[in-house]
Amino acid sequence: MLAQKVSRSALFSCRAFAKPPKFTPSARRLLATVSDPEFAPENYPPFPEEIPTAPIEKISLRKLLNRDQKEADRLFEASKTYGFFYLNCRDSEEGEELEHGAINSARLAEEFFKLGKEEKDRYAMKNNKNTIFGYKEAGGSKTDSKGTKDTAEFMNIAKDSIVNNATWPLPKKIKEDNDVLSPFVTTAHSIGLDILKMIGTQLQLPPSAMESRHRITDSSGDQVRMTRSPPLSSTAAMEAQIATPSHTDFGSITILFNWLGGLQIWEPENPDGNKFWSASRHDDKGKWNYVKPIPGHAICNLGDGMTKFSNGILNSGKHRVVPAPGAQGDYVRYSIVYFVRPTDETPLKVLDSPAIPKFEGEEEVLLAKEHIANRARGLGINLN
Repeated sequence: MLAQKVSRSALFSCRAFAKPPKFTPSARRLLATVSDPEFAPENYPPFPEEIPTAPIEKISLRKLLNRDQKEADRLFEASKTYGFFYLNCRDSEEGEELEHGAINSARLAEEFFKLGKEEKDRYAMKNNKNTIFGYKEAGGSKTDSKGTKDTAEFMNIAKDSIVNNATWPLPKKIKEDNDVLSPFVTTAHSIGLDILKMIGTQLQLPPSAMESRHRITDSSGDQVRMTRSPPLSSTAAMEAQIATPSHTDFGSITILFNWLGGLQIWEPENPDGNKFWSASRHDDKGKWNYVKPIPGHAICNLGDGMTKFSNGILNSGKHRVVPAPGAQGDYVRYSIVYFVRPTDETPLKVLDSPAIPKFEGEEEVLLAKEHIANRARGLGINLN
């Protein structure tokens, strides 16, 4: 079929978005050449109302940027419990730019995943020795001790290859459309760092404590991840269709956009039985709760770095991705994520503050790059 031009009103209906996204030249090209897109939020049915969801907080980015203390307090409480929160992107210009960047990046992701297997495999993670960057095919990692394979394919694109001219191998499609990814990365990194500094202030840390450990100009494991997951199969059990296995994130803060359900976070059965929620995150007793996607909101969560820096005060919540529930399960699921991680040479150790309990015993200290590599191998991702 010949590519057909699709109008903005058709692709970005009022139900899906508050206003049409901003278009870079590459984004305009992607929009003009799309035919029968898989990524089509205006066509998605609503998340099923009857399904219980995680009661995570809705945080206003506008209020955070205006240094609203009550909102900062709510952010801190959310960071200590579930470690997840919604971020309203439609109440500030910075948030709208972030959301529009994610939409444009999802359109680019669809173009990339349409490439043939041989072409995508040229950029496989296993070819980028000892890194987490590159392409992972569906089935490239394991979801349980039985060796069940995951169902999602994704492409990890190093922040340093987008904004710092690092020489990671990238497909021509992505290189040519760097004007889609670059504004998204710079905006996401800036917002993520602002949030980290606000959380750090609650821990009586100076802004430099987070700034020095998350400089966008320094080499790090920061990345954009584009993910494509297949629709729900009616012939296989849910546990055999896990797109992303249970894990906590490697870095400091994650900013996620997804337009269909499927993300689940772990709620320990007795989180208050421990000093901090983070001490209960790996308990076997508990339940998985869906996180309902809300238009105009990113889903943010803290990673292992912040749990380590705070000696457990902050929670890097355990989560996974399964097929979307209900009628949403009939659609291919796309997600766009930006991971803000400590710079490669940052030691992951408890920070010195009167608000952070001292580490008891001998502390094992890894560099951020070592921790990331260890965790990736633990998920069954081959880095060699």
